Amino acid sequence: MEFGKVLKQIRISRNLKQTDLSQDFLSRTSISKIENGKQIPAYDTAVKLINNLGLTPMEFDYIASGYKWDKKQLLINEFIESVQYHTKNLDELQKNVKTILNFIMILIFSIFV
Repeated sequence: MEFGKVLKQIRISRNLKQTDLSQDFLSRTSISKIENGKQIPAYDTAVKLINNLGLTPMEFDYIASGYKWDKKQLLINEFIESVQYHTKNLDELQKNVKTILNFIMILIFSIFV
């Protein structure tokens, strides 16, 4: 199903008006054009609209796919989850490295002073 139709379907199911969805970053006319397939939103605009529905792009895609994933999408989802998990671990590792480096600097400073 195309983006605009899914957007409209979800918006209506959540009892939202087009103006509720725009939140002053897009005109009601533009949302109407998107919903009717007369305008294709830029990626960042599409993400804002999806987020204003209270969804992530993955959740929106799941709904657009008829509430099911094909094998390709399942692999993509697993990859995204893996990247998010490892990114979190890298952030923690980076914090630990900074702590260790600070400790080493204190030790070096205390030896030479």
